[in-house]
Amino acid sequence: MKYDNKHEEALEKFNHALIKCYANENAYLDFAFQHKGKCLLELSRVEEAIICFREALELRKLKCNSLLISSTEQAIEFAQGLQN
Repeated sequence: MKYDNKHEEALEKFNHALIKCYANENAYLDFAFQHKGKCLLELSRVEEAIICFREALELRKLKCNSLLISSTEQAIEFAQGLQN
């Protein structure tokens, strides 16, 4: 949906995914936050996107996955650059 420019529908799905992840202690919670953040960024909702990216980063630090951590840090830096 996100790639079909149906961002609002995509955000609804991301929110639903987050609820399911929380309910099931799902290992993919960081991915839901990361992709929701990307969707928000495409809608120019930069502050909300950064919040999602920071949530993803904290979860990814717990996973100790340097590639995921790096990609999220890059997303945060990019989004913060849009704020300036």
